[in-house]
Amino acid sequence: NDNRVENLRWVTHSENVLNSDLLTSNSGYTYIRDIGSSWRIEIIKLNYRKCYNKQDYTLEEVVFIRDMLLDS
Repeated sequence: NDNRVENLRWVTHSENVLNSDLLTSNSGYTYIRDIGSSWRIEIIKLNYRKCYNKQDYTLEEVVFIRDMLLDS
């Protein structure tokens, strides 16, 4: 609410992309987005980006897949 320069946090473009991914998740889960008839797992870490679209999966299944991808 107060965007004076002394209140801003300076980040690189890569760090800003990481922040925006967390803020725009519409599923309530980090890295998972509801895109209509399917789910999208979008993992962005330090200039690495990988996307997976999953149709006919439940949210619980997509969360499990996301966790497996993050652990690998």
